[in-house]
Amino acid sequence: MVQQAHRKFADRLSIVGVVSGPDESVNKFKLDKVITDLGLTYPQVRDRDLSLTHLFEVKGTPDVVLLNAKREVVYRGHNLPESLELFL
Repeated sequence: MVQQAHRKFADRLSIVGVVSGPDESVNKFKLDKVITDLGLTYPQVRDRDLSLTHLFEVKGTPDVVLLNAKREVVYRGHNLPESLELFL
C-alpha cells in the first residue's frame, strides 16, 4: 500500500522508510531482499541510533507517521489512512 501511495502521490508526498536498529541487529542482506522482493522504490534510511524511532515514538512496526508541511504529526497508525488524500 505504501509503494502504491508513493507512485500515486509522488508529486505531492514524500515517503521514506525507516529501518530501526544498529548494524548488528539488522541483516542487510535480508533487508535488501525484502526491498527488492516488494519492489520498493522510495528511499530507505537507517536509524542506527534510534533517534527517529524515539522522536516519532514508534512502538512497533509497521508504524506510519504523516507530517504536514510544518513538520507536525497529523496521523499515526499501523496502516495508511483510508483516505490519504485528506492529508495532502
